[in-house]
Amino acid sequence: MQLLGFILSTSFVAALVSGTPIEGTKRTNDIAAPAPVIRAIGSPSCTVPPGYIYDSVTNVLGTCGSGFRPQYNILLPTDNINSCTIPSGFVHDSVTNVLGQCSTSGFAPRYHIRKPADNINACSLPSGFTYDSVTNVLGQCSLSGFAPRYHIKVPVNGLSACTVPAGFTSDSVQSVLGQCSISGFANLYHLKKV
Repeated sequence: MQLLGFILSTSFVAALVSGTPIEGTKRTNDIAAPAPVIRAIGSPSCTVPPGYIYDSVTNVLGTCGSGFRPQYNILLPTDNINSCTIPSGFVHDSVTNVLGQCSTSGFAPRYHIRKPADNINACSLPSGFTYDSVTNVLGQCSLSGFAPRYHIKVPVNGLSACTVPAGFTSDSVQSVLGQCSISGFANLYHLKKV
């Protein structure tokens, strides 16, 4: 059931009807006032608050001000979903140009976002991670041609990696072809914790 733009669970509605106190709410004149809950399915909003993303936007008449204004489907960022933005602390593993979903006027990028983790592919290298290979891929990490895609790794002692992250040094280096660079030879480091 959707009420005033908030998504209510059936247990919440049952508790509200029965008069049972509900965790996370306050009582005012014996009526439970729900705390806003925005779940993975999203909630309509006239703005995108800090810490939230949106996965679609439409122009609506008279809801978000006078005339037609954008209304966003906002949600909290989570791993492995599509988003019209890349939130802080996330990377993307693909981007597509979509019509009428992330913009009210034409095509705009839509990203498949990921929470950085060991052994995933990403279109950028997140802070605190390294990578053990990079490939040049067409139409996955860029809307206009080839772009690098990294196989990211959590740095650990003994890992062969293409960068030496903070807190590590290397005890050996090899020059390898096509593993750490999309354009020739590059160094592969054997990591050692400092």
